[in-house]
Amino acid sequence: MLEQVMQFDNAFLHAVQAISSQPLDLLMAGITLFGNPVFWLLIVAFLYWQGKEHESFHLVNLIAISSIVIGAVKNIVARPRPSANDFRVVSTDNFSLDTYSFPSGHSSLIAANFFYLKNFLKKNLKIIFAIIAVLVAFSRLYLGMHYLTDVIAGLIIGSIIGWAYYRLAGKIAHSRLQLTKSGDAIAIIAILAAAIILVGLMQSIPLSAALIGYYLGFFSLKEIGLHGKELSRQKFITKQAIGFIVLLGITAYAYSGPAFSVLWYGLAGFWISCLWPLIFDKTITHD
Repeated sequence: MLEQVMQFDNAFLHAVQAISSQPLDLLMAGITLFGNPVFWLLIVAFLYWQGKEHESFHLVNLIAISSIVIGAVKNIVARPRPSANDFRVVSTDNFSLDTYSFPSGHSSLIAANFFYLKNFLKKNLKIIFAIIAVLVAFSRLYLGMHYLTDVIAGLIIGSIIGWAYYRLAGKIAHSRLQLTKSGDAIAIIAILAAAIILVGLMQSIPLSAALIGYYLGFFSLKEIGLHGKELSRQKFITKQAIGFIVLLGITAYAYSGPAFSVLWYGLAGFWISCLWPLIFDKTITHD
């Protein structure tokens, strides 16, 4: 049975890649970014600096949950990615070709976000989002990063994650997400435990570090008592522009491979949820 599935996967992937062309290469490379955690972290930053901390927090949770679940399944199944000797492999992200293939992380993340966010979107946007999700899954095949069963499993797992998380989100929203003095120790222990899980199960240590930095910053800022404020158009643009310039600078430096680069990735997450909102509030907001 397993051998038949593999034969079907190989045949289907060859059929998909038979339509390859340079324009399609560029198009698929662009589409696949919608399933990349880095793209969604940029959305997270935009929402957070817009004063929508809770919306940002939920998206980060979806990234973390999806990454942990997919990482765990990848390590259990341990299925190799399509070989460059047999298929046309176009690597467009930071995943090396020796990482595992089943299930597709990109497909899972876009599906999780769709099944969560569709509850807040109008019908036309739901349709567009659904089409993008399908195209992301197809792009993983076209680029030679996954087999058909990889992306199908990723879409199913992501759908379950998004559906289940939406039903838990109400309870999380009503908790106000604020630390108390007596809860500091518990929160720190929880964050450290999450750090161990993230590093152990997720296949990207930089992403793990960024998420841990975000969570530390999020709860730290809530402890301080700083909340998002309504900004003028000029201050909103200023906050977004400076925030992203510094964020890209931090991540670019971390990507260059300095000593303790993982700490710089963590700083990027902390910059999103604590440092920049705090600096902006104490300087530009009070001008």
